[in-house]
Amino acid sequence: MASAASLKSFPECFSSCPCLSMSSTSSLIIKGNAVSNFQKNELINYFTFKAVRTVLEQLYEMNPPQYKWFNNFCAENVPNNAKRFLQTLVKKCDHGEIYNEISDENLKLMRERLLETIQWPLDDTTKPDQTD
Repeated sequence: MASAASLKSFPECFSSCPCLSMSSTSSLIIKGNAVSNFQKNELINYFTFKAVRTVLEQLYEMNPPQYKWFNNFCAENVPNNAKRFLQTLVKKCDHGEIYNEISDENLKLMRERLLETIQWPLDDTTKPDQTD
């Protein structure tokens, strides 16, 4: 079972791609102007891997139960093929639940925005001085 730590060595899989290299500061260097479809796929795979690593690190700090689920998912479905990895991930999602969460969040945001934009009349309960 792979963990976030074992995923750190994953970029070595991309060493065969002639358009990619890593600098001494771990920055990605893209070589040449022309990039073939194979190289584009390798770049997509690489950036998917980087995104997975970033999400794992953020979940580890902010949402341990989701981290555990996603880490286990990554162990079963190694993100070395971005297209297959993302298709499998999307199939695992409960789309109805996601739709409801997004709808609820959008409704909450619309209410907040509406309250910010409406100018409510002043609640002045004092009566003006009546002069005779």
